[in-house]
Amino acid sequence: ATYEQRGAVQAVVAAPQHRLAHRGQFRGDGAEGHTDGRVIARNKAALAVANGQVDVATNNDVGLLFTERQNPRAFNNIRVIWESPPIPESAIVVRGDVDPAVTERIRSFFLTYGDQPEERAILDDLEYGGFQAADDSYLDPVREMEASVALMEARRSGDQARIAEAQRTYDEIHARVAAAQEVQP
Repeated sequence: ATYEQRGAVQAVVAAPQHRLAHRGQFRGDGAEGHTDGRVIARNKAALAVANGQVDVATNNDVGLLFTERQNPRAFNNIRVIWESPPIPESAIVVRGDVDPAVTERIRSFFLTYGDQPEERAILDDLEYGGFQAADDSYLDPVREMEASVALMEARRSGDQARIAEAQRTYDEIHARVAAAQEVQP
């Protein structure tokens, strides 16, 4: 169905992107939000678009890759219209109050998983290369997107103090992300 038939674009948002996407503009009349937004699993989002059940959906590189491999016919019915800057994929995080010894055991498990043939076979079946160490800065690209949304909302409010604080936060995070990209593009 087209925009004219529905009065607004029917949107489906694949979790976890929904926090940012719900703030987006899926309606054609300039109003905020969307009229028929649903949150579903990423693996179903691409198929919903391909099958004409919704007009637009969010997804990620891995979800689209699996759709292309598992259902090339459906994938050919999808057109990517926007891509975000690279964002972290499938991070494994622990709370800050977890005992450091426990955190290290968990970290060690993942970093060495795949060393044994039976573990490697499992990773191969999942089409995973393995796990790499990361620190808190791994999540900075997500923080940058959230700071960008906060800055946009502050600008809309017209509150100069709020705008200045949001700009300072965004600039700080953006500088960290840019510096990291220079080291590892």
